[in-house]
Amino acid sequence: MDADSAEVRLLDGAVLRLDRIERTATVLTRAPLPDAELVHPYLAPVGSFFAGWLGRHALHAGGACIDGTALAVIGPKESGKTTTLAWLAGQGCDILADDVLVVDDRRALAGPRTLDLRHDAARELGVLDRTREHRGGERVRLPLGPVDHEVPLGGLVFLAWGRRVELRPLRPSERLPRIAGATSSKRPRAERTPLDLADYPAWELTRPRSVAALPEVLDRLRSVAGR
Repeated sequence: MDADSAEVRLLDGAVLRLDRIERTATVLTRAPLPDAELVHPYLAPVGSFFAGWLGRHALHAGGACIDGTALAVIGPKESGKTTTLAWLAGQGCDILADDVLVVDDRRALAGPRTLDLRHDAARELGVLDRTREHRGGERVRLPLGPVDHEVPLGGLVFLAWGRRVELRPLRPSERLPRIAGATSSKRPRAERTPLDLADYPAWELTRPRSVAALPEVLDRLRSVAGR
């Protein structure tokens, strides 16, 4: 990786060749890819690298638009992030992104129009009949509707499991390590750093491992969206 190009080797053996000057991304795989798989997940690392080159932030996060304000939804693997986003989509909330949320000048930018769910999560949400199998049947893909290309970003929500639904504000000193954990040091850097994102309001959202808790989750998110 240098100031103008990068070669990225992915875990599945694919290689990305990125050119900042030409604004191109070449994906080299062992076998041809259908367009749907190329768009997601392969464009996620492409978006991350170009975000860095263009002076934007790239978060390993989803993005949900609550009453006209975008919230970054951040959580590690098995945190229920995609399930939460799929449920919010069913309640009429616009979903901007699932895996990578790019932030530019306090605006969250829209990403691919799909969510990849486990079969059991899709079944519990009642959306299995609206999905199709993906990743060789490992996941099912839920299509998303069109959204605005960019939405004002109102804050960062970090997911956690707990016995009850609680939305706790995070102090600036608590935000920094969490933001650092949601960004990658292996991406090109411009004039912006993760420290800039600590200026946003941030909360820890704790909730039980149950779909039944999600209506209260939405109520809590609405209480802080647009502040």
